Amino acid sequence: MPFRRLLEVLVIVLQDYQKQHTLKNTVMSLPNKLIVFLGRTLSGHNHDSMMLNQAFPPELAWFTDINVRVD
Repeated sequence: MPFRRLLEVLVIVLQDYQKQHTLKNTVMSLPNKLIVFLGRTLSGHNHDSMMLNQAFPPELAWFTDINVRVD
């Protein structure tokens, strides 16, 4: 395939390309990687802090007795 034709095809492909929408969840696990909580699946534009606040409202003392590591 001639180089010019290859460029034309590439331009057509890139024009049709749309960014993929991502999905994400809040996940809590133990140090041995056992999952103990899997939150709702939300679209990628949601902030992690908003997702955590929906799953665990901050007005309740959820994690006072345990050591929590946040990534």
